Amino acid sequence: MEEPRPAVRTAPPARFHVIPSSVRWQKRLRLLGKQVLNELSWGGELESLVAPSSPCWLLPAKDDVALRIARHRAELQAAGWKLLTCDERVLLRLSDKCQLRDHAASLGLLAHLPQHYASLHLAAYPCVLKRSVGAYGRNVHIVSSAAHALQLTAGWCADEDGALREGWLLQELVVGRVECSASLLVSCGEILRALVTEYTFATEAYVWPRVKEERARRATHEALAPRHREVLSALLVGFSGVCNVNYKLQRGELRVFEVNTRLGGDLASDARRDAAAAFFEAIDALPSPSPSPTPTPTPTPTPTPTPTPTPTPTPTPTPTPRAPFPPPPPLAHTRSLPVGEPSPRGFQPSLHFFPPAPPAARGVAVLVVPGGGLRVYNAREAAAAARHLASRGYRTYVLRYSHAAVGGTAAAAHADAVAAVAALRREEAGAHLHAVGFSAGGGLVLGACGGGAHTRPDSVAFVYGSPPAPLRLDAGCPPVFLFATAADRLCPHRSCHEAVVRALQRLRVRHTAVVWPNVWNDDEELRALVYKHARYAHDNQHGQGVGLLVGKYPEQVLHVWSWVREMEEWMAEQERRSRSRSAAEPGGEQAAGELLSRRAACERDVERWMWLRTLRGLSR
Repeated sequence: MEEPRPAVRTAPPARFHVIPSSVRWQKRLRLLGKQVLNELSWGGELESLVAPSSPCWLLPAKDDVALRIARHRAELQAAGWKLLTCDERVLLRLSDKCQLRDHAASLGLLAHLPQHYASLHLAAYPCVLKRSVGAYGRNVHIVSSAAHALQLTAGWCADEDGALREGWLLQELVVGRVECSASLLVSCGEILRALVTEYTFATEAYVWPRVKEERARRATHEALAPRHREVLSALLVGFSGVCNVNYKLQRGELRVFEVNTRLGGDLASDARRDAAAAFFEAIDALPSPSPSPTPTPTPTPTPTPTPTPTPTPTPTPTPTPRAPFPPPPPLAHTRSLPVGEPSPRGFQPSLHFFPPAPPAARGVAVLVVPGGGLRVYNAREAAAAARHLASRGYRTYVLRYSHAAVGGTAAAAHADAVAAVAALRREEAGAHLHAVGFSAGGGLVLGACGGGAHTRPDSVAFVYGSPPAPLRLDAGCPPVFLFATAADRLCPHRSCHEAVVRALQRLRVRHTAVVWPNVWNDDEELRALVYKHARYAHDNQHGQGVGLLVGKYPEQVLHVWSWVREMEEWMAEQERRSRSRSAAEPGGEQAAGELLSRRAACERDVERWMWLRTLRGLSR
């Protein structure tokens, strides 16, 4: 006789299942009265997760569980679970604190994160040392010096030269007794509902949970300032689900510490019960999206037997959620030129040509190398700079180089920059070659200046850049234009630009250094005016590009565009110098005169640099 088959295990009836049960929120969630359970555990295998007895929401309480849900969303939805999730890559770039910093940098949102330091020797102590992945205050320390950081981690956090190792983060200590934890219901980057819990602690500097809270002052509200909502929407672009964002407010501006792509303990236990219950009701009111949205195929029209054609009704377009910021514009180049070696993942570095419009015979070719921290590629910055320079009549090339997101390394990126200069020497024979490097791209173009004559440009623009380590320049280094902002927290001009200036002075290389003072953050009236006329504006700190993406409001465009005009005038001067030097090369008299003019120009630039240091904001 055939034995009866065991019944399929099903989850207890509920509207929400929060997993895993190891967070131990069961008792608190039951008090909400919304059939929210925390009884299931899941190790990642589909067979180990029971099926729901009726359609039910599956919500993560840990970041790794959120990744598993995103990875198996098709199978989970087929089993009857209702999900609100997104691509794994979106979850990783938000939950990993190092990737979050790079993500914010690519969007120009670094002003809303604490300042990050790449080395123990560049940090302003005391500061916070933490692992890039972790929760509940584990592996988070307030350190008072580089020696203290090495002592706490047994030397594992940094190399011998002080550079942080992968997986470690060193950031500014943001003081303040009040910290906010916002639970956000997000769909395609749009914040549908917010629940903010404010905590007041006994000290200004602390690491939660190793601090005493003043429970009587805890507050819960749903008010999220429009400006803060806009910044968070931009940071959460592409994300769908429930997340928890921890931040403080400094002078009314966000300083985001971390984004947890899961439910937070504030929603489960700290927020007012009625507000938390309303938040879960908002989740249940959402339709469960399909696991992988695919475009609906257009039906083939069936021929009508009658001679009179039946008019086809015009389909009503489905409204799409409005993105907080426009998507990055594509690189509208006309042709590509492969350079360098492919990365291990098959990425081929290449040069993309932007023809001058209108065509102009300037005799100058420009190489644009955008930033991205060598971890991502800032296509927005590249497109804006290339289009502007092409509109000014320059033959412009954009380098798409190897970076971590495509399996590349820093050494491969530097090799790509050298190969790009060599390729343009052949492609644009006889033209004055000017290289513009933004942020990490500035370090790449400076690195190309240390090679031979056929692999170095004729002039270089180092725009809010980070110099390569080690910085290798020689007497044959071409003239350099440097631009920085005094408020730049990612590449501080005192540690990044002044190191380059000192090296250029030592080699007597002609250079011009421009530093914008911190007027943007000091002038509240100007700040209010710009935010009144623009959806979003860079805070004059890092990643401004050439000013094409910040809108057409007057004051900030003046600040950004003026350095671009000055760089163009400088480029024209270097091209004239190069032409005159080439015409008089056989004569020794001209060479001696050029050396004297080089020294005079260098002295004038040093005077100008010292004068700029006295401007408002630079002395702090």
